Amino acid sequence: MVPSNSKFHYRVGVAALIILFIHLCLATAAFLNPGAVNPVIKVYRQLILLGPFFTESRIRHSHFLSFQLLKDGKWSEVVEPSKAHFASYANAPWRTDKTALIAYERYLANAVSDLKERKSPEEIQRSKAFRELSAFLIGEYNGDKDLPDSVKLIYGLYEYIPADRKYNEDTLFVYTYNPEAIGRVAK
Repeated sequence: MVPSNSKFHYRVGVAALIILFIHLCLATAAFLNPGAVNPVIKVYRQLILLGPFFTESRIRHSHFLSFQLLKDGKWSEVVEPSKAHFASYANAPWRTDKTALIAYERYLANAVSDLKERKSPEEIQRSKAFRELSAFLIGEYNGDKDLPDSVKLIYGLYEYIPADRKYNEDTLFVYTYNPEAIGRVAK
């Protein structure tokens, strides 16, 4: 006679083997037929199966935010903060704060872009999201120095066209403004 504790371990082991077998079957089916429309495989692929992360559908569209600062009558170089933060992260992978800055910047830019449909440019520039985005960018790239005379923000979308191996650029908004005129974000 087998003690009850051993029966429990035996049942857990059998259940684990069954789950592993089902996992392997579904993973093989998803791998061999990536375009499958079977709802079980589709849900499995979305929720359980890891990778491939760089499929065409996932890299076809990407957002970009760039800006320039005007000081003493001269525009700075165009800066794309996401690229700068990612380069910093790539050089020092333990600096995960750099990837958080990319997400924060994208969140604010999307919030400003969403306002474009409902509000005038003047109302957008007075919005909390716009002022927070402006303060973030100026703080990151201007430091504690005097505010620039003007800031030019450009936010858009790159779409990769595989057949042509080219990118189309779609500008979602462009704002040139005086940072002193929009006011600071209340903390």
